[in-house]
Amino acid sequence: MTPKDIEILAHDNRPMPEFSAFSDVCLYQAFANLYNRLNLKKIVRDQAKTEKKRILKTYAETKSEYERYRSANKEYRENIRKAGTLLSDIEKTQDIREIALKSCECIGIMTDDADFLKRQMKKFVEDKRDKIRR
Repeated sequence: MTPKDIEILAHDNRPMPEFSAFSDVCLYQAFANLYNRLNLKKIVRDQAKTEKKRILKTYAETKSEYERYRSANKEYRENIRKAGTLLSDIEKTQDIREIALKSCECIGIMTDDADFLKRQMKKFVEDKRDKIRR
């Protein structure tokens, strides 16, 4: 639902749909309170317009913050899943190099350092070159 849809419901004193998002229910309640106060002449129209702007601004900020939280939480859960897969792969292998690289990949995921694995892989390449030169 859009904020305008919610405002219309509140203005007409119609109920919110069942299973509405919490932020939408809060917006509805804020509008319902605002229209109630306006109808009871507890506030004047100019004050109601000012409050409506503040309500909509706060709603937009809250909605945006919630979406950022959901996105971060989704990424966190995905990283946990990836780390679990890497741990399983580490348990299955006997190759020390593979264990080290998968461990580095896991550390990079858990510390949100996308370049950690690349930096560690360079060390393996440099070590291999040094052994060849000897």
